[in-house]
Amino acid sequence: MDTVWGHLRVEGVSDFALSPGKNYSVAAFVPERKGQPARVKVYQIPNWDTVLSQKSFYKADRVQLKWNDLGTALLVFAQTDADKTGKSYYGETNLYLMTVAGNYDCRVQLGELSRPRGSNYAF
Repeated sequence: MDTVWGHLRVEGVSDFALSPGKNYSVAAFVPERKGQPARVKVYQIPNWDTVLSQKSFYKADRVQLKWNDLGTALLVFAQTDADKTGKSYYGETNLYLMTVAGNYDCRVQLGELSRPRGSNYAF
């Protein structure tokens, strides 16, 4: 990518990741604020107005975004530093899988990380 194709403006963004592959996309993370859930949106490059997929969730102050090699699926590793309810001093960790096409997203149960048979999401 040697050319500037435009600018993406996302208010409150704290992390982002550019996809690999032939069709570039960018995932942008906005943490929770003012009672609104955290969210990850995937935008098509260079058509910034097109949101290809999105996922909203609570209990996320920061994330790690990891694309598969083809740039068709994204793992979102979401974390909080502390439990805001005061019941625990430990934070929370969640893992989400979402596709760029927007036709699939799920919360992955940690501790049960096994790849479903026939899955094409090689990370």
